[in-house]
Amino acid sequence: MAGFLLSVRIVVPILLVLAIGMLVRHLGWVDEKSLNVMDRLGFKLFLPTQLFYSLYRAEWDIARYARPLLAAVGNILVIFVLALAVFTAAEKDPRRRGPIIQCEIRVNFVIFGMAIIASLYGGENTGLIAVIAAVIIPLTSTISAILFEVYRGGKVKTAGLLLNIIKNPYLIGAALGLLFLLLRIPLPQPVEKAVSDIGGMATPYCLIVLGGSIHLSRLGDYGRSLWMAVLGKSLVIPLVFIPLVVLMGFRGETLATLAVMLACPTAVSGYTLANQCGADGELAGQLVVVTTVFSVVTMFFTIWLLTAFALI
Repeated sequence: MAGFLLSVRIVVPILLVLAIGMLVRHLGWVDEKSLNVMDRLGFKLFLPTQLFYSLYRAEWDIARYARPLLAAVGNILVIFVLALAVFTAAEKDPRRRGPIIQCEIRVNFVIFGMAIIASLYGGENTGLIAVIAAVIIPLTSTISAILFEVYRGGKVKTAGLLLNIIKNPYLIGAALGLLFLLLRIPLPQPVEKAVSDIGGMATPYCLIVLGGSIHLSRLGDYGRSLWMAVLGKSLVIPLVFIPLVVLMGFRGETLATLAVMLACPTAVSGYTLANQCGADGELAGQLVVVTTVFSVVTMFFTIWLLTAFALI
């Protein structure tokens, strides 16, 4: 019963904030254009600042971070290989194939992951998830960009690809956070307070924007393509890979971080990348919406079961 109540305490606030986002759009307080501007602000300022500050205040411990980081990268690469094999055969439209495979490997780590780990262990214990995000985000962004280029029949432009990765605000925030962490560079107290306040705005702000972007009426437009991807992301991956992480011996905060990664919805930035690379951007957007809705249920049961078995 305690695990059930903990799951409710963690997941329901996220669901309520998403619902507030849907409500403010329904009331006409914001429109699609405003949401796009707000989304850009969150992507370029709030989330990178949150990622920077989580790394800045983390305690660097290679013995603590190395094994879970390798496990996270290994899981993502295995999921990618399996998704590539399955969906290359199952999806015949190349423009849809890229967004579907991207959906399986990209993780809305910075919004959902940070919120849940902070709820479980406190905001001061998000260092591990920030370190993993600093590696997983550029890795999956690179894989996705290459996929989109290949499936549209284009030649992968290495220089342009590397430039886009380097310019990614998440990566910039993570790189600066790691730099300040490793070199032990202290921020002046007023600056640290400002950075802390801006980073603290990231989760509620971005959840409201994400909620405002959810259009449940559009879910039937892609049928089989959409639901194949959602089934893989929201059901198969958590059911298969979270038990594997448990069998690898991870427990506590480390297991919670890896489990949250595997149960998270697909990253919002994947929609923008799909549009920019000539893939089916509308499908990519719907996958963000549907996996976000389903992840509330997936995350609830993940936390409940892991807590019930005293694993986290």
